[in-house]
Amino acid sequence: MAEIDKIKSELEKLKSENENLRNTLKGYETVLRLNDDEINTLEQIVAMYEKIVEFSRNELLRVQEDTKARETISEFTRQELMNAQEIVKASQQVSELSRDELISALHKITELENENKKLKEKKTKAMN
Repeated sequence: MAEIDKIKSELEKLKSENENLRNTLKGYETVLRLNDDEINTLEQIVAMYEKIVEFSRNELLRVQEDTKARETISEFTRQELMNAQEIVKASQQVSELSRDELISALHKITELENENKKLKEKKTKAMN
């Protein structure tokens, strides 16, 4: 009887050890799965960074092309600035003008705005 109890005790001990090993194995499997998930996530992050780099390269090329286009139409831009300054000056002087002068200034502003629109259209055509 003592020998049977000893065997039963040994059997319970082995069952307990086996259960502990199974739990340990499950833990390692979980860690392995989490590592795989992390690797997948990191691969996705790397892919996103690669896309960002490619986008940045394309954006840089676009900016360089825009800069070249702007340089070719700098004369239009300069003229637009001069027209805008004239419009601002005319607007500032409006408060000091008489009614006739005001009407004359408004006509001048309209003319300058029309000229500015024409220059913008030329600039747009030049960019295309």
